Amino acid sequence: MHAHDKTKQTEADVARLAVRPPTTTPLQAMLGLPAGAGNTAIVQRLRATGHPHAVQRVETAEAEETAETAEAAPEAEDLQYLLTQEHWDGLAAAKMAAEPAAQPSSSKAGKGKAAKPLKAALLDASKGKKGGKGGKAGMSTTGTPRQISDIIERVGPALLDQLKDKQGGQLVLYRAMSLEEAQSLLTYWGSPDRAAVEEYLTAREPASQFKRRNKGLTVGKHLGDLGQADQYYNSQTPGYAVMLKFTLKPGAHEYLFTPEYMALQGGKKAEAIRQAQGGEFQNGTNNEGVLQGYIGVKAESNEPFSLSIAQGAPPNKRGEREVGASQLLFQLFVDTITVEKNRSGTLLPTEA
Repeated sequence: MHAHDKTKQTEADVARLAVRPPTTTPLQAMLGLPAGAGNTAIVQRLRATGHPHAVQRVETAEAEETAETAEAAPEAEDLQYLLTQEHWDGLAAAKMAAEPAAQPSSSKAGKGKAAKPLKAALLDASKGKKGGKGGKAGMSTTGTPRQISDIIERVGPALLDQLKDKQGGQLVLYRAMSLEEAQSLLTYWGSPDRAAVEEYLTAREPASQFKRRNKGLTVGKHLGDLGQADQYYNSQTPGYAVMLKFTLKPGAHEYLFTPEYMALQGGKKAEAIRQAQGGEFQNGTNNEGVLQGYIGVKAESNEPFSLSIAQGAPPNKRGEREVGASQLLFQLFVDTITVEKNRSGTLLPTEA
């Protein structure tokens, strides 16, 4: 092959790569790898940190990389690992190893002693970031909330622009709830009101007119993985008679776990997300991890964590709930809402 032929081939390859849809997360940069590093390099770096998810996926990832071409679309990957502690611990460990200055020293003297284990290092890093009104001495208080006008006029339209025509996997969340809440959410989701909200924000209409013309998704406070929702559903109490499945929009997970949209509760579980993402996250409250205008993270005893949604105003005299800033923000992430389980004995709107 002549030199000019090689040049043409290289230019074609570059052109193909330039239009290829982005990967799900910028792992190469987070792990200190070159921008073009493939699946095998990523997995090997994660495996070196003891990342369980990476160890399980080594053979599959390496086989996929061998068959991968520049024209191939990104694989529809199961993204539920984003709700595991192992995932964020692995990324945090890799990032802290790549940036030793970010890891707390093992002692005051520090010299000649091994670094603390990951959990201890994360706990140290989380000190001073704990939320809660007033806070304890040396700790910062809850972050700055955003008003619903911020979501309507600035944050929401920007998110819709980011998600427009986005490709990629879809993260799934679950919530066990009462029959009444499920009926309300599914009725709203199947109505023209849902599309009207996105149209309103896309048109960048003023927030002052929003409540007169629009209603939002008044979802309850916590959502998590299937195992966590099952714990509530299996309690056999009327308050958890239905489980709904919330499938996020394609690629929405790339933005959900970022400082622009997420607030973090204090403690080592949430701190792993902070360290892995390397951003200046706002602080959620101590007990629930909520912050109005953000999607919060709350550490759980049985499951790693749940997503926390700050609520809107209490129901009015007619029992109507008013959408809050966090609820509206969460709505913009959601693609579909479906029934996962129903033991209420009553058919829901989508089941009739």
